[in-house]
Amino acid sequence: MHEKYMNFFDHLEELRMRVIYSAIAILIVTAVAFFYSDPILKLLLLPSGGLQLKAFSLLDGFMIKWQIALCTGIIGAFPVWAYHLYG
Repeated sequence: MHEKYMNFFDHLEELRMRVIYSAIAILIVTAVAFFYSDPILKLLLLPSGGLQLKAFSLLDGFMIKWQIALCTGIIGAFPVWAYHLYG
């Protein structure tokens, strides 16, 4: 079996590439999920029995959509970043 020996900077380079690939995957899934955040929000509110969300500031609506998209992006890109974390 051929083992590849890497110095410290080679390890840093590989770590950097794995972090970049994982971040790109999360960003892509987050961008797609942002456009579908309204149906995702309706799906998340189904078990509440008709709960109405209240916006207390100007950016609350946007921030709710952004948080839903980001959480969906992290969960949706799990196979990619898990592979790079454990691979």
